[in-house]
Order: sequence, then C-alpha cells, then structure tokens
Amino acid sequence: MQEAELLRVYGAVYRYLDGLNIYEVRNLARAFGVNAPTADKKHELIVRLIGVASGVSDPIPRSNKGARVKASEAAQERVDQVRRLIAECKEAAPFLESSLAEFHDRVPAAVRGGYCDLRCSGFLELGEKGGFLCNESGERTKIIVSEQCVSEYALREGDLLRGYACEKADGSAELVQVAECNGSAPLFAGRRSFEDIPALFPAERLPLKNSSSAVLRAMDLLCPIGKGQRVLFPAPSGAGKTLLLRLIAQCAEAAGMPIFFVSLDQRPEEGPEFLAAVSHAHVFCSPFDQSPIHQARVARLVLERCKRMAEMGEDVVLLLDSAEALVRACSASAALGEDPMRAVKHLFAAARRLEGGGSLTVVATADEGSALCAVLSGAANCLLVGSAELALRGIFPAVDLIRSFTKRAELLLRTDEREAAQKLREKIMKNSISDVLS
Repeated sequence: MQEAELLRVYGAVYRYLDGLNIYEVRNLARAFGVNAPTADKKHELIVRLIGVASGVSDPIPRSNKGARVKASEAAQERVDQVRRLIAECKEAAPFLESSLAEFHDRVPAAVRGGYCDLRCSGFLELGEKGGFLCNESGERTKIIVSEQCVSEYALREGDLLRGYACEKADGSAELVQVAECNGSAPLFAGRRSFEDIPALFPAERLPLKNSSSAVLRAMDLLCPIGKGQRVLFPAPSGAGKTLLLRLIAQCAEAAGMPIFFVSLDQRPEEGPEFLAAVSHAHVFCSPFDQSPIHQARVARLVLERCKRMAEMGEDVVLLLDSAEALVRACSASAALGEDPMRAVKHLFAAARRLEGGGSLTVVATADEGSALCAVLSGAANCLLVGSAELALRGIFPAVDLIRSFTKRAELLLRTDEREAAQKLREKIMKNSISDVLS
C-alpha cells in the first residue's frame, strides 16, 4: 500500500499520533515492534508505525546481528487507543483485504535486506535454560528461545509467539525478536498472572440446551456445566466417555469458545474423528504408541496455553481423555520420588472463573472405581456419574442424571429453571429414564 493510500485509510490514526511528541511516538513504535524508531523523523516514523500496527507491513527484521527491540515505555491506554482507531478505520474501509491485517508467518522464510532472518511462529515451551517453539501438534520445532529472550519479553510458557529467528551453523535457529505475543504487540506492563487472579464460582453455563443429545439437554437443568467448572466423568468402559466430550465440545464451539482436546494413550483414530465433529477444536493426540514423556509434556503445554488465553479474558474449554492415562504417563516419566498424580491434580485444579473476565473449564474422564477417581471426585464441582446399565439399554452418553450433580447450581439456573429441574428429576425417578428422554 502506498503512503498516500495508507494515510487516506488511517488518517484518524495519523492525526492522533501526530498530536503526540516524538518521544511518545517512539515508545509506541517500540510497543508495536517497529525497529530503530530513533532513526526516522516524526512523519516517517508515524507512517512506519501505522503500517506495522495495521498489518499492512511486517516489522522490518533487525539490521545488526544480536540487536533487539528495546523495551517500550508506552502507556497501555495509548497502545489500546491506537488499536481502537485502527479497528475503526478498517471497519470504515471494507475493501481492505483480510490478509493485510495478519502477520504473515507462512511466506517464504528468508527475508532479504540487512541481516537475513527466519519468520517463525509457535507456542513457547520452557525448559531449564530458555525453551523451544512448538507447532500446533505440540512437537518441538528447531527454534530455540534463549533465557535472555524469555526475560527481556517477560514470556510465559504457552505464549503464542510470532517473530524472527537467526539460523545457526548446526541447523537450529534462535528467536531474536518477538513481533507478536498472543495476538498483540509484546507489551507486558500490568500483564495478569493466572495464579494470582482470584477464582470465582461459575456464574454462566455452557449452552448444553442447544445440543442434539437429549442427555445433554437434561444435564443443562439437572447438572449444568458452568464456565470455569471442574467436571469429572467417571464411567465404565463403553459408557460413551469420548462421546460426552465431543458433544460438550460441539456446544462450546457453537458459543464461540476455544476448545482444546487432549487424548492420551488412546486409539490414533480418535483425534481425526473428534476434529471431524468439532472442526475448530485444537486437538492434541498422543496415542498409546507414543512415549510417556511426550504424553506428559503435551498435556502440560496445552494446560499452559489455556491459562494464557484465560488470562486474556477468553472462556476456554479443556477436555482430557483420560485422567488415568495422564497419571500413567507421569508415572513412567517422573523423577524419582515425585508424585505421579501431581500433574493431573494441577490440571484439574486449574479450572476456574477469573475475577475480571476469562475462565478455564476442565472436563476429564476417569475409570469408574479407580483410586484417582476417588481423589478427584472431592475436587470436582460437577460430577457426572456413568452407568453401565444405561449403556446396556442403549442410552449414550450413559450419564446417571439422578446421581450426577453440580455444586452451587443455583448460581447457574434461574428460579423457573430450578423449578423445572426439580420436576424433571421427580419424573425421572418415577418413570424410565429412556421414556423421559424421548
């Protein structure tokens, strides 16, 4: 896009920036990943800033080996104002191509001009010294993230990063500049920490009433699932545990919620089957032929990614199939003396509604009568009890609606819904559940 066209479309942004002094503009430029902001005069710098912030142009790779963008001192409200103005300008110019609003990490890797870097993207996995970028399947890429980079950009495990990496002689590459973190410029002033945000009781439920399954529609009244719920589904084999997860995911997908499905030590065809039913889900499968170490690290990485999204105010759903598989993986890969149940307890305890917005809902399946089931049942605030008898009668998923319950369900149901739930429960107790569901 030529400069004249850029200023015509984003004139409101230019006028706002032009009203600031040069030092404020430079700080904003650093916040959006613009390189060498002191090298340009004010007009040229504003044009470059608008181009990068709007997605019309990518941040120019560093010109000197080892150089990084300095930390920004821009006020968060000024950064937010620039983003709002850019969004308003794009809405007023519908002819703009959507590709202009994205960071192009899939174009040819080598960027010519100055020092050649690789454009890269991935989820951050931390280790003892720095970390790695991982792809959408949880596999490590060749991109190394140094301790210095982690500290400089205040990165956390599970962050979705896009930036530039420098190739090394041994074939690996090191991330040297972060252009985008979790969809925004790498500005971390006042960034919320998942563990430090107060947890609240779920107050808004997942729309199970829109499900095609009569079982889930009944669950919506008798044992509703709220955003931020810890849901445990202990059931015997053949009771439809994976089916229940798939049906819940379809309801969450219809509500526009991000969905992460972790399948450990299961059949390899379950991943593609789940993705075919829930097309927008993030599916992480580690079949029974994968190493326990791989299974354990995939579960940890997915959990951290969900935390990062919840911190940003999103309502995320994490589905685990199954809790016993995660314990087995941790038992085989854990250090001597470490409790193998710690990982699954940590994952299950992460479910919560965050004060100020955002939530993480965890739904985990477990084997009926197992020791782990007894441990997690006390921590669950929604318990769905499986029934072999219902499965034999052809009711799937085989959820015993009378024995299942949600703690503090009154926070999720209106007065008329609570009355309807009581009538439905009485009807099920008096009649055959198959007659009621039909």
